[in-house]
Order: sequence, then C-alpha cells, then structure tokens
Amino acid sequence: SFSARTNVAVNLLLSPHYFPNWALEKWPHLKECQGGFFKYCVHDPEARVVLEKSLRHVIPRIKDHPAIHSLCLSNEPLCVDLSRCRVTAKAWPAWLERRHGTVAVLNERWGTSYADFISIPVPKPAFEATPACLDFIRFNGETFAEFHRWMADVVHSMAPDMPVHAKIMMGAHFQKTLHGFWSVDPERFAALGQYNGNDAYNMFDKDGSLWNNGWRHCQAGYDFQRSMADLPVFNSENHLIVDRDLDVIPPAHLYEALWQNALHGQSSTTLWLWERCNDYTGDASGSILHRPDCVEAVGRCALDLNRLAHEVAALQNLAPTVTLLWSPSSLVLGCDYEHHLGLVYEAANFLGEPLGFATEEKLADFARTGVKPRPLDSTKVLILPQVTHLPDEARAGLAKLQAAGVRLVVYGEAPGKNDYNQTREAGVFEALPKATDSDMLFALLAERAAAWSLPAVLKLADASGKPAFGVEIRSAPLGDGRVASVCNHLREPRTVTLAGAAGKTLTDLITGKRLGATFTAEPMTPLLIQVN
Repeated sequence: SFSARTNVAVNLLLSPHYFPNWALEKWPHLKECQGGFFKYCVHDPEARVVLEKSLRHVIPRIKDHPAIHSLCLSNEPLCVDLSRCRVTAKAWPAWLERRHGTVAVLNERWGTSYADFISIPVPKPAFEATPACLDFIRFNGETFAEFHRWMADVVHSMAPDMPVHAKIMMGAHFQKTLHGFWSVDPERFAALGQYNGNDAYNMFDKDGSLWNNGWRHCQAGYDFQRSMADLPVFNSENHLIVDRDLDVIPPAHLYEALWQNALHGQSSTTLWLWERCNDYTGDASGSILHRPDCVEAVGRCALDLNRLAHEVAALQNLAPTVTLLWSPSSLVLGCDYEHHLGLVYEAANFLGEPLGFATEEKLADFARTGVKPRPLDSTKVLILPQVTHLPDEARAGLAKLQAAGVRLVVYGEAPGKNDYNQTREAGVFEALPKATDSDMLFALLAERAAAWSLPAVLKLADASGKPAFGVEIRSAPLGDGRVASVCNHLREPRTVTLAGAAGKTLTDLITGKRLGATFTAEPMTPLLIQVN
C-alpha cells in the first residue's frame, strides 16, 4: 500500500460513533442515551451486536497490514445522559446494591429515604454536591470503560497483538465538566489498552498572561496518564492552533509544545488539522498547512526528538517523586479543589522533580493489598491540595503510606470528611501556608523541599541565587554524566545558573552549542543539556 511504501504509520480510528440509521429505526430506544459523538446507547445488547459485526468484518482485513501502528477504539468518547436509558435503569440499582449492600446503608450514607434500590432514579447530567452524584460518576466511569474493554476484547480475539487505545479528552479531565471525569476515568482506560490514548490541546496565549501557552493542563494530563499506567501516550488529535485563528502563531510555540509533550510521556502524535481550507468558517481555516514556518518547526522537532530519543527517553521514564492527590470526592463535594490542584501543579513543576498523580483508588488498593501501585511505589512526597473529602478506604491507604515514610503535605483544608459527608479525623499532615499565586507557592515548596529527602536532581537558580521560577528542568543520569531538559515557560528570557555545574562541560544537544554554568533560557526554546 501507499502508506507502507512511503514509511507512514497509520493509526486507524474504528469510529463506533458512526452508527447506521437502519439500526436506530429498528431499535429506536437506542437513541435514549446521549454522549458527545455517541448518539446511541453503547450498553444496549442490540447496539453491541451491530458493533461486533462491524469489528469482525473489519479487523481480519487490516490486522496484518504492514502500515498499521495501532487502533483507536473511539474518538473523544463521552457517555453523558443516561437518565432515560432502559439498560442503565437496571444496571444502576444493581451497582448500588453491590456497593452499599442494603438500601438502609445507602440511605444513611446519602441522607435519603428510598424504599428500595430499584426506585432510585438515574441522575440527569448535572453536577450536584451530593454523594448520590459522586456514586453515579463512579458507576458511569466503570461502565463506560467496560464498554471500551469489550471493544478491545473483540479486537484482540482476532488480533491478539494489535495495540489499542481510546482518544480520551485529557484537556477536560481536571475540570468539573460533563466532557471530563463525569464519564471518562483515565485510570480505567489506562488498564484496557497498550497506549495511553489522548486528545489534548496546548494553544499559544495571545492575551498577555504569565505563560506563553497552555502548558500546565496539557503536561498535567500526560503526567496523570503516565501515573495510571507506565505506557507511552499517543495524542492522536494534538491541538496546537485554535481552529479558524488567522493571526500569526510563533513556530517556536509548536516546537516547544511537542518537545514538552514528549518530555512528559508523549511518544507518538498526529496533529489537528493537517489540511488546507479556503472557507474561513471551516475547521481547517488557519491550520498548520497555511503556516510554512510552523510546518518547518514541527518537522525539525520530530527530527530532533528522533535523533535524541535515547536522552529524551531517559527523562521521559523518570518515576514520579512528588505526587498530587486526584480526589473526585473533593471536586464534587468540596469547594475550590480544582483551583488548588492547578496552582500546586504549576508551582511544583519548577522543583526539578518528576511529578505524578495518585488517585483515591490507588490509595484504597494499597490499603487492601499492602502493595504500592504506580506511582505510589516511587513517591516521596504526596501533596493534598484542598482535599476536603476522602473515602475511608483511601484514608486508610494514606495512613499506611505515611507509616511507610512518605511525607504527606496539605495545601488548603485537610480531609475532614469522607465521600458520604461523614465527619472523620483529618489526620496529622505537614501544612503549607496559603499563597496568592504559583510564584509565591513555588518559593514555599522550594524552601520545604530541602527537608523532604528527595532524590538529587539538577536545579536552576535565578540571578539572585534563589530557585528559578518559570523555567522547568528535568534531569536524569546518563552514561558518566547527566542529561537535563530546560524550558522557559515565561514570556521573557531568564538568566539561570545550573547548580553545581561550575567547571563542567555543558553542551546543548539540540544545537550542539557549548554553555557555561550560567546561561540564558529563551522563551519557548527548549535546551537538552549534556553535563559531563
């Protein structure tokens, strides 16, 4: 085929959101479920018969194609409104009974007075600060991931070695939105594929904020996925330019975004949108193919990443040492968790330590089994940002983690309630003072980090000798020296000094230039420094 002859790898989207009209006419009840591109019930047996027939027709015909890289199970999957779904009307009460045992226990936890499980309605798609809403999010996340697991199993029954993944929208994950964790649980999706499938964005910021672009939520998504499973991230819809934006976009933005994505776990990607459009209202208007300088930057970054793959992999595979707690319980039932989580990640990113995310489920697993799952197995410090609510099982995991020598640090309120709003002892934690911004919080973190017994990493100092804010560094041992990636996320150049590098040979492997221990980090211009 053309792809194989020209050495082009193909990520084939199976596109289950395209569903035949004849099936919807034959089974109209399938339209009672809605979720983004899915306009039918993915849980209904009739729908799965149609999907399986399609898969069993397609997979044998493409499974041995020499150009196939992997299969994408679904595009931007969502499962939003199940309130009228006849399948969910039975599955939801059954799930509640398995979780709570008796309706009396459920009523005590929820503060309700239901007579039986079957009379509990399926919630409408709206966030409410109630244990019932939190339980439904859990149910929805489990069952939607199970649908993708079913698809993966059908594929692997015909092509056991075929890598699969789903293109989940990690850009929406950390927000209280129906496009995120309402139905998509990255921890469960990570367990069903051979790649961490991803659809994320990082846009150039023209509004004069502190940062050049949206690096924070993009990198956090990669760090989150790599914490769930040590698998490469495949962003198969990489958004780097806003659709229909006709303004100038610096090519350095695209280079930096792709480089930083790779540093945080992205090992393959396809860009949105690689085509031209003469219609100013079309999605491709203003896209990269209208921008030759941006095309050149993407090509150059791809060549550099391949040329320096050994060094980049050493940095990409660093195990998290500073970890943040992802707490849906606090996001649904608490107040201001989202803001605190973003602020802590933004500040901690400049400590030089690899960052990760722990989940309530991982803490509960550790409490049950005594075995630390990733990333708890490498975590030295676990930060709880405004984690006000925590399930009892996860709380037991925290205590066990603390007993094992992991330092627990609270920013904001400590967890004084469980996931059913029942009061609990918050526990004993190290507390960080409140900060007005990430710069101030970084200074507090950097001061505390000296006492946290963290692994030795290369650090940057600013012109005054203080830890440098806004310039990211990650370092790893390599050969008889170390390699470090440095990236200035700020809008202005920063002069920084690499601690302990005086008298050593420093080379930027991207350009081949020699550096002194003190050098200038230009905005959106990554450096890959070899320290001998």
